[in-house]
Amino acid sequence: MSGHVNRHNCVYWAYENPHLTIRSQLNQPGITVWGALSSEGVLGPVFFDGTVDGNNYLNMLHDMVVPQLRTRANFTELYFQQDGATPNYALLVRNYLDIIFPLHWIGQRGSIDWPPRSPELTIMDFFFWGVVKNKVYERKPQTVDEMKEFITDAFMDIDSDRKLCRTVCQSVSYRLDACCNVDGGHFKHLRD
Repeated sequence: MSGHVNRHNCVYWAYENPHLTIRSQLNQPGITVWGALSSEGVLGPVFFDGTVDGNNYLNMLHDMVVPQLRTRANFTELYFQQDGATPNYALLVRNYLDIIFPLHWIGQRGSIDWPPRSPELTIMDFFFWGVVKNKVYERKPQTVDEMKEFITDAFMDIDSDRKLCRTVCQSVSYRLDACCNVDGGHFKHLRD
């Protein structure tokens, strides 16, 4: 609620000394939200109450995400990418994804392995969550319910701009080329 975001999943590359201390109040009210972006638009938001584990993440995939994805004409060609969060890596989740997307899921030990901590290559990291956070915090939510409303509005706003969604997805190939050009090493933040 304070505008301070859980930095556990945030990685910053800089030339300056990385010894930075960020002070924030512990145990503030907040929420955990899941979302996805494709060239066809946005999925979500899905809000989790409490801790996300392999079981409730799998239930979300099974009950909400995969049924929505199955309605797409290109479902059999679709690639599903997820980050390396612990619930996403649970064996039961990986087994489920192996069945649903046998050759088309990207993630830790997925049918297509993905480099850990690669925010420059992942749409949700280099674009989506930053835009959502900006849209939400510029409105200064005062309650968790208000925050959920503002997050939902931000998702809908991004979803309504399909040209933007396509452009962001297409930028991944440029980013992959940049990564290959430095033999998989780190590269400066790209300005598409």
